[in-house]
Amino acid sequence: MAKFADRVLQVLSNCHSGLTSDQIAQRLGTTTGKVSSPLSKLAAYGLIRRLWIEPGANARRKPVYGLVEKEEPAAKSAKMLA
Repeated sequence: MAKFADRVLQVLSNCHSGLTSDQIAQRLGTTTGKVSSPLSKLAAYGLIRRLWIEPGANARRKPVYGLVEKEEPAAKSAKMLA
């Protein structure tokens, strides 16, 4: 995985409530456009999740990104058998 994607994952690992792409870019000292592609790829690989949060009345809807929670192997197996 590219070093930049690793930096994105590190930023997200320090914020359990998730961050917008603007917040991630700010913490990395770059632009939102630079983090857009890595975020999409990390989400496609299943390493991060993208949640859409409904904003207030006059705000634009933006995704919030966070790390995917890893399940314990026993819990995952139990779900498969159910």
